[in-house]
Amino acid sequence: MTSPGRYQFLACELSYYSGKVRPYLRYKNIPFDSVPATEEVYEKIIYPRVGWNVVPVVITPDGRTLQDSTDIIGHLEQKYPEPSVLPSTPIQTLVCMLLELYADEWLLIPAMHYRWSFQEQRRFVDLQFGRAAAPTAPPLQQMDNPQRFVSYEAFKNSPQALGVNEDTIPEIERSYKEFLDEFQTHLARYPYLLGHKPCLADFAFCGPLYAHLYRDPVPGFLMRCRAPLVACWVETMNGVLKESPADVYKVVDGRAVKPSPPAVQPGFLPDDGIPETLVPILQRLFTEQGPVLLDTIQKFREHIMESPDDTGVMRVIGGHQFR
Repeated sequence: MTSPGRYQFLACELSYYSGKVRPYLRYKNIPFDSVPATEEVYEKIIYPRVGWNVVPVVITPDGRTLQDSTDIIGHLEQKYPEPSVLPSTPIQTLVCMLLELYADEWLLIPAMHYRWSFQEQRRFVDLQFGRAAAPTAPPLQQMDNPQRFVSYEAFKNSPQALGVNEDTIPEIERSYKEFLDEFQTHLARYPYLLGHKPCLADFAFCGPLYAHLYRDPVPGFLMRCRAPLVACWVETMNGVLKESPADVYKVVDGRAVKPSPPAVQPGFLPDDGIPETLVPILQRLFTEQGPVLLDTIQKFREHIMESPDDTGVMRVIGGHQFR
């Protein structure tokens, strides 16, 4: 059982989807204990409860198990509805869902490329995996034994499965750098994706942009130098999200005084509006990820036709041809 009234968040700092859920828990002020997903935690808690080795996992105060970042947040939104991260209007809801999908599934490609394709940062990456698996081991042993992390080899080989190769790498890097430019342009106008408070898609963006592309040395240097506003946004998202550079104290009688909060709290844009600065990112989504989504639908239809009696859905039913 968890502590009375507290959730357990089983996760890793280096984990893509842990980077999505952790700032959400902080933003909502949900009481939780962060439990590192060590070898023992995977063996004795995660696998028995979930059936495979995965993070993040949330265990509720009454002992229920939640897995999958979208399901975790969906469940908690019902229990902790304020401040809501879900738009209530149709256009903003659609855009939020599309951007979450883009972050969850498409930014995965540059995130895995930048983690595994650069030998000069391998020792740092190996240390992160070794530390996650065995946090009490001596540091050099952690660095030399990353394979103690249960899925290390699978992650290490993931770029090949995602279509990362010498032919696609130039386009992957070009697209990611252009995305950084587009997101920085947006952040110059708005602090969050849909306006003045974070939506679900902000937390989804935080997954790849924090766990991989900010923390890892090579992409982290790229982000800080090319798009420092994005790097600052990542840092804000991983704080309590209650203070920002806009929170300027006034000096009264030699003392720093924080101004009273506005009577109307900032929120999403009014009238179901979408920031015009999101248009380039949405165009990128439809141009690059759109064909893959359509191909996925077609392959799933073919799978259903070929296996009409199969009531289960496999995690993988085929591949895509990149061009």
